[in-house]
Parts: sequence; C-alpha cells; structure tokens
Amino acid sequence: MAQTVLVTGAASSIGRAVVERLATHGHRIAAADTAKQLSELKEHLKKIKGDIAPVEVDVTKAEHRKELFQKVESALGPIDSLIICPGQNPSRGNTIDETCAGMLDKVMTQYVTTPFRLAQQGMDSLQKSKNGSIVFFGSIGGFQPMIDLGMYSVASSAVLALTKAVAMSAATRKVRANAVISGMIDGDGSSAVWDSGFEIFENESIAKTREAIPQMIPLGRLGQPADIAGAVSFLISPNARYITGENLVLSGGVQVRNEEYAARRERLVAGIRKRHPPSQHRNLLILLQGSKLHYIAPDVVTHYRQCSNFRYLTGITEPGAIYAMHVAEKGDVRCYLFLDKKTSHEELWEGPSPDHTELVSTSGAVDVLPVRQFLGFLDKTAKGAFLCYDFDGNWNAETKQQLAGGSSMASIKNELHLLRVQKSPKEVEMMRHVCEVGSVALTATISKSKHVYHENEIRGRMELESRRRGAEALAYLPVIAGGPRANTIHYLNANSSLRPTDTVLMDAGCDINGYVSDITRCFPVSGRWSDPQRVVYDALNLVQTNLLHYANNNECSLSTLFHRMNEYLAAAMREAGMLSNKLSDQELLREANALCPHHVSHYLGMDVHDCDTVAKNMNLQPGMAFTIEPGVYIPDDRKNVPKEFRGIGYRIEDDVVRTESGIE
Repeated sequence: MAQTVLVTGAASSIGRAVVERLATHGHRIAAADTAKQLSELKEHLKKIKGDIAPVEVDVTKAEHRKELFQKVESALGPIDSLIICPGQNPSRGNTIDETCAGMLDKVMTQYVTTPFRLAQQGMDSLQKSKNGSIVFFGSIGGFQPMIDLGMYSVASSAVLALTKAVAMSAATRKVRANAVISGMIDGDGSSAVWDSGFEIFENESIAKTREAIPQMIPLGRLGQPADIAGAVSFLISPNARYITGENLVLSGGVQVRNEEYAARRERLVAGIRKRHPPSQHRNLLILLQGSKLHYIAPDVVTHYRQCSNFRYLTGITEPGAIYAMHVAEKGDVRCYLFLDKKTSHEELWEGPSPDHTELVSTSGAVDVLPVRQFLGFLDKTAKGAFLCYDFDGNWNAETKQQLAGGSSMASIKNELHLLRVQKSPKEVEMMRHVCEVGSVALTATISKSKHVYHENEIRGRMELESRRRGAEALAYLPVIAGGPRANTIHYLNANSSLRPTDTVLMDAGCDINGYVSDITRCFPVSGRWSDPQRVVYDALNLVQTNLLHYANNNECSLSTLFHRMNEYLAAAMREAGMLSNKLSDQELLREANALCPHHVSHYLGMDVHDCDTVAKNMNLQPGMAFTIEPGVYIPDDRKNVPKEFRGIGYRIEDDVVRTESGIE
C-alpha cells in the first residue's frame, strides 16, 4: 500500500538511498533538506522514477519544522511515515581529549534533540495514518563506544533510549517508533575508523586499513546505504505493524533479528532440550513448513493464511516457505529460510518478491535460499541430529529418506502451543487491538441490521465493517443464524431469509496481523424482543456475567469454568421457568449440559481455537487469552421445556486475557 513518507536529511548518502528505495516501491516521498543540499540532490532525483517532492527546510529551526509538516500535509496529505536521517557524523577523535568546544552540543542536537523535536511535531499528522511510523538512526557505537568516533558513540547510545521512550509514548496514538542501528556503512561518517588509521592497524597505511576492515565483518564487506534503505522499507511496511521500540541492528556480523521472534526461538530450543532428554547431547535440527497456496480452480487462488506456528517463530507470511534451525550441541544457532524468488511472470500477476532484507531481519535467518537447496541442506545436517518438526507430512520420498538420517524425530506441535498459549506483552496488545476492532465492527453491524431480512446481508455487512477498520479478513466463516437455525451450533450457510419476529445469533471475528477475535451476540431483527426471547436472553446474560466475575476473582482452568457454567445455567434456567423445580440437582445439571452441549471456553490467539494440544485443565496463567461463551439451545422438539421457549438458540461470547490481578 502506497504511503506518504517524509524523509529529512534526504541529501545525505543514507537519505538518498532511502528516497530511491521507497520511491521505487511506489510511495509518495517528501525529500526534505537545506536549500544547499537539495541543489545537489535535484539532479539525482530526476533519474529516479517515482513521486518525489523536494522540500527546503532547516530542521534545526523550530519554525521551519512546524512549516515542514504543514507544507507536506497540504501537498501530499497526512504523513504515514517519518524517516529522520541525521546526516554524516561530524565528530572525530578521542572522546575526552579531542572533543572541541561545542562539539557535544552539536552532535547531541544532530542525533538526539532535532530527531526528537521532529517526531514530537509530526505526531499529529502521523496518528491519522493506519500504520504511522517513525524511524531514527544510530550506530553500534551506542552499544560499545569507539575511541576514534568521538561523541558519536555517546549520541548513538542516547538514540537507543530515545527510540524506546518515543515508542512507549507514541503507542498511545497508534504510532510506531523504531531505529536502524548500523555498523560500518560507506558514507555515514564511520569512515573515521579507516580514514584515521585505526589503532589496531597503526603501522599500516589507510588503504591497507580499509582493505582489512571487511575481514573483521563476517559478511565480508562494508555496509552500503542501500542496505540501510532495505531495513527502513521493512520497518515502515505492514509486515512490521507489530514492531515498535526496536533497535534493528545492521552490522554485517551475526543475524539481523527481531527480538520478539528471536526470544520465541530461544524458548523453543530450551523447552525441547528440557522435555526431550535425548536431544541434550546432540545437534538439534528444527524444521517447520509454512502454508502453501490452495486453488479452487487451476489458476484461481482461494483465501491464504500462513501456518500460525510458522509465523509465530519466523514472522514470515509468504507461502511455500521452509524454515530450519540448526542448534549445535554447544548452543550455536543458525537459522535458514528456504523460499523461492518469484519469476518475472509471477511478479507480473502476483506482485514483487519480498525484500531480502525484510525476510532476513524478521526471520533471523543467515540467508534466504531456494527451496531446491533444502535437500542438500538436510544431507549436511540431518545425520545424527535430533530432529524436531512441525509440518503437514507431505514431503516427497527423497526428503523423507534424508529425514530418516536423523537419530530420532519428535513433533514439536505441543512445544509450540505451550509457548503460544501464554502471550507476551506485545501479543496481548495485539490481541486487545484485534478484539477492539472485532467488537466495534460487530456492534456497528448489529446497529445497521434492524429490519434486515436476509442472513447473507448481515454477513456481508460484518465483513465490510471489519475491513474498513483495518481487519485483513474475517477470522473464520461467521455464524449468522436466524430463528431456529441458531440451534445448529456451527450454522455456516447464512443463506436464509429472516422473519420480523426472528432473533439472530451472530458469531464473528477479525484477523489482524495474524491474531484473531471471536465474539458472539444475539439481537432481534425488529429491534424488540418478544417476552420469551427476553427471558431466555436475560437468563443467559446472567450466566455470562457470573462466569466473568468468577474468572476475575478465582484461580481456575477452562475445565473449572465449564463446570461452573453448568451450575449457573441450571440455576438460571430453573429461575426463568424453563426447567422444572421438581428436578434434583443432578438432573438439573444433566439438563443444563443438554441445553449447552459445547464447552464454555477455548484458548484464543493466532488461531480461533488456539493451541488445541494444551490441556483445558491447566490453571490459567497471566498472558493466556481465552473465550467465555455460554449458550442455550432449545430445539422445537425439546418437550421438557415450555412451548413458548422452543426454537430459541442463543450464545454470548467474550474474549478475555488473564492478568496478575484477574481478567481483562
């Protein structure tokens, strides 16, 4: 999706690369810099195909910054992304001995104060975007100061904290903030290391120093501005909508990895080593297979969704991928992503291949390789290793033969579910967002469905209200069941007419960034309940209220909630006159179970019925998201229920998360 992007410092080497990369991706670019710098840049911009508007500004001046955002928004509309390129490092030499008067203020202004003021003044425009994003820049010198880079290391250290602080504040406005933290990049000022004769090469010439520097970098080369531009492209893209407060390190050294996904992989390895003793003294090979495209005709693709386990560990949403983690006995981990690049024909019909930098930075892979190389990889790594897998089993005979070379094999589906069932704070925030969208969309649909007389129209309206609020799709085929059809618990046809006297059971959810909601409500088509309908709904609503109160105030499991539902349902149905007062307590419980034959809850997360291998009798822990959904279904042939209640079917479902103090 095309964005409006403001790039400050656009004439710097990194700024130019960012402008060029984003313009070629179809974004509208406001390239901002001083008049002097822009005069040198304009000739370069003419060679770039894209929508680029040069903007003269001195970002160190407050009045210029204010006018900058007004100009850009007036010309191009609200800003989606703000890329703050600070320019080349002006500081050289020993931090204490060689920092001249005023250099501290100059460097801190360039790398910290001015970027902060730009972010602050751009917030009103950014919050209007559905994917508002800020990108700062810093250096790995912020982690470990370099003596010849002077105050640059100090400023870069401040950028690390600035990014996280701005991200926390900006999140309240649904704006993300991240930073690209680079190693040695041609043209960014880190050349001080090789221009001045870095101390470990003090007896060599500058030329030899420059020649020796790449040998210190595992990838064997200095970084280029285009490498930085690729990271920026990823951070402002929809693929990074779940990433904020991250300092993305591009050093050419080890893997470029997102901390959230990396932490998941580390926990997976620890869990396997702990629960599978045979794996503890061997190499470990973990294999996952992503989802493939499915076709409803030879060349017509049906709805695609990535395997949740695959996406959880890798962040990759592209179809047809394979992911491998090779964990040496001593702990060294190397990850590989196998994914075919699209042919020119496929790009014509399906769009461009994903950016290589995006794939590597998200998945933590050391490289992205063609799928045809997977067998060769297995040939080198499978023999004698402890193999763990999560895939559909549809490997060809040659692949199975290679897998047989492992010393033993184990499915890690349950290991992954045990990780996924307890959400991180970032995941909880994602769940809150998708549930909020799902709730608002469902409420909007109901409010516009009075006197609507066909189930399919309500279904279509729910999809409209969800997508217009940012949902990528509905989480599942919704249940839109009118009148007695609501007694079919998973009624999916949604193709029947509605009568004015009917009520509708509506069970629907949204899918946003791989996480889903699952909410159920009931409402009368006419806008008014009949007396029997109101009695049944009020009784069920009381059961739901009691269950929410119980879950909030007691340690419990999903199984405990199920037993409580039957007790509450039996009492409420008897009180409402739907069940006889003459029944014993045990008979009442049996009748309640018959009136609601499904479980009261399931785990919720990346899948609707999430983590199905996790036991329902496990005590709920902070971070576990789940549903509470009592129902009552009274078919026409239910003879032991008064006639006026027959044909009614209702369910009320809410999505909650366990916290330290209860549920939210």
